[in-house]
Amino acid sequence: MGTNEAALAEVGKAPVKLVLSQPRDRIQWVNALKADPRPHLAAQPVPGSLQSVSQALAVGDTARARQTLEAARGNAPAPWLALMDSAMRLQEGEPAGARQARPAGSRSSVGAQRGLVVAVRPATDGWRPRGGIDTLQAGLGRWPADPALQAQLARAQMLNDQLDDSARTLSESRPADHLGLTLARAELARRRGDAPTTLTRYGEATRLAPEDSRGWFGLGSAHNEREDIGPARAGLQRALALQAHAEGYQGELGTLETFVNRFAQADSAFAAALADNPADYVALSGLGLLRLKQGQPAAAMDALLRAGVMEPRYARAKTWTAVAYYQLGRHQDAISTLRQAIALDDKDPVPHMLLAQIHTDQFQAGEAVQAARAAVQRVPYLKSLNQLANDQKGSANLGAALAFFGMEDWALELAQQSFYPYWGGSHLFLADRYPASSARTRRCSRVSDRPSGLWWQPALCLVAAATRQPWRGRAHAGCRFLPHARALGHA
Repeated sequence: MGTNEAALAEVGKAPVKLVLSQPRDRIQWVNALKADPRPHLAAQPVPGSLQSVSQALAVGDTARARQTLEAARGNAPAPWLALMDSAMRLQEGEPAGARQARPAGSRSSVGAQRGLVVAVRPATDGWRPRGGIDTLQAGLGRWPADPALQAQLARAQMLNDQLDDSARTLSESRPADHLGLTLARAELARRRGDAPTTLTRYGEATRLAPEDSRGWFGLGSAHNEREDIGPARAGLQRALALQAHAEGYQGELGTLETFVNRFAQADSAFAAALADNPADYVALSGLGLLRLKQGQPAAAMDALLRAGVMEPRYARAKTWTAVAYYQLGRHQDAISTLRQAIALDDKDPVPHMLLAQIHTDQFQAGEAVQAARAAVQRVPYLKSLNQLANDQKGSANLGAALAFFGMEDWALELAQQSFYPYWGGSHLFLADRYPASSARTRRCSRVSDRPSGLWWQPALCLVAAATRQPWRGRAHAGCRFLPHARALGHA
């Protein structure tokens, strides 16, 4: 049987193979996050009689918003009443009820605004992905060139893996300084692995709307993927200051603190995120990473599997789940889970690096070399290698798979192709492998590279040769999750 297949065997009957449905094809999509209508309410000026309703929605107090809305029913325009009712139902997790609250004057600007609110993104409301796209395209048929609708359409196409369609939608969209379009362009660049454009677009979003948390969160989370800790923490904390209870914000901050081994702060952030929403898959994934780094693989597996149920297409969770499987001795499950992570994020080299090291441990030379070469091809999209554990021989380097099987010249070539100056694994692996015509030349190469490697991974200086305890270093060290200084990456 293959992936998403099952079999039924009964006595006296031939076995029957069953093909399981793909999660994205199901009518009921399970997901932790809900559609957030609040940013779209500011697209048009809110009538004065409904300002208090808008303010209550902004802080997430739907009960007070509902009470205030009932009191204002005699003084507010009917389309705006229906719009606010739709927004409240969406925030309460009732998209079907939001669709039924149809305002009068469907061709008014309020109607366009409501169309934006109820055209919920495919992965957040339990409907088929195509349904959100169809709704947005119908809205654009009525209100052509509406930038907010175009931004939502591009985002829906991205979530449905239609990247070319999303890029086409954004290329036809105007104006260039619209916040929603700028955020959508940043998300598209992020999906394509274009880090400079991603950071530039999110920076533009923070300048266009410094009081909107979405730009700051996008900027902080993009820096977090590269583990550029200072800018990442600044962006995430600014986003939380603007919107303390937004979905995913505390979970991303907790993941950042886990990256740098500030476990107490990470625990606090995850506790806050899960108190707001126990099904927040970003927080659950980060919590799984935290438990891995604390040496609790069983607890990590519990959190990571729950995250996978909430969002089956979250590549970061898949990568860490594979590491948990490997640490628990389930090697084949680790390999198959890494292949799922690769299918979800084909720009990330880390799952390929992990596969190379696992195959090396299992003396599978061909598979190890193939995975290492695939990782080298993805180095231009590199996010961060800081979570890859290492030793003084640079065992996490991509050339290690070839060196392990005695192909030193090929190992040197692969290590040079994947050289990354800010990662100790590059320097440490090359330190003993530069060809030299004399002992003095060879010694000089060691003097040049080994201190560079120890500079970027200083905890290696403190590793005792006899210890077999998990190594917990500082931010640039990571943890030893796999045998023989194997690695942990992210998506």
